[in-house]
Amino acid sequence: MPSLTALSLSIPYRGAELAIDADPTQVRITRADDGPPTLEVTVHGRHAKLRRGERRTFSLPGQSVGA
Repeated sequence: MPSLTALSLSIPYRGAELAIDADPTQVRITRADDGPPTLEVTVHGRHAKLRRGERRTFSLPGQSVGA
C-alpha cells in the first residue's frame, strides 16, 4: 500500500495563516504577516513562538536536517 511522503497545507490558526510543509524528515511552519504578534506552536513535543512572517523548521525524531 502506498504511503504519504509529503504534505503541504495552509490553515487559519488563532487569527493568523500558517503554511505547513512536512516530509518524512522535517516539518516547516511559515507564518503569514497577520494575526497576533506571536503564536505558540508545538511539533512533536518541541515548542516555538512564531512572530509575524517568521518560519521554523523542526526535525522529526530520528532524523537530522542540514543547515
